[in-house]
Amino acid sequence: RWTINETGNLVPSATSLGVYLGVTSATASNLLDDYEEGSFTPVITFGGASSGITYASSRQHGYYTKVGNLVEYSIHLQMGNKGSSTGALQVTGLPFTSASNDHYTPTAVFIQAMASMSGGFPTFRVHPNSTILDAYQLSSNTYSGLTNSNCTNTSGFLISGKYFV
Repeated sequence: RWTINETGNLVPSATSLGVYLGVTSATASNLLDDYEEGSFTPVITFGGASSGITYASSRQHGYYTKVGNLVEYSIHLQMGNKGSSTGALQVTGLPFTSASNDHYTPTAVFIQAMASMSGGFPTFRVHPNSTILDAYQLSSNTYSGLTNSNCTNTSGFLISGKYFV
């Protein structure tokens, strides 16, 4: 049920096959039957729109690794022009729809060239059952959404995180 292909890789005869890890008997929770690596194109939106937004050269890309139901991703975005859209800052285009019970998974983020923030630390979080990241700033006792007003024409973001599908 497994073959070795022309490049020497071990290949299952059906996509439902996998490898059982860490056990001596076949249990569904230990079956590794899904692994994927790839790239995607994330998009900045303000209020759900991206009118006039441009990106600095080589500054609009995302990479992911999916193992089972866990997706790990890394995003690099830097605007060349923030355009004319207004409203809440979001990043769209994650490679897989998040689980409906994956409630607002936070990320790690590095930002540059922001216009203003009210003393909070920026973060992005994955929406349940979506391919969208929302942007927030967190302070000691509250959080508020980031918008186009917080960004400049050259704002940039390095975002990494994980979420379940």
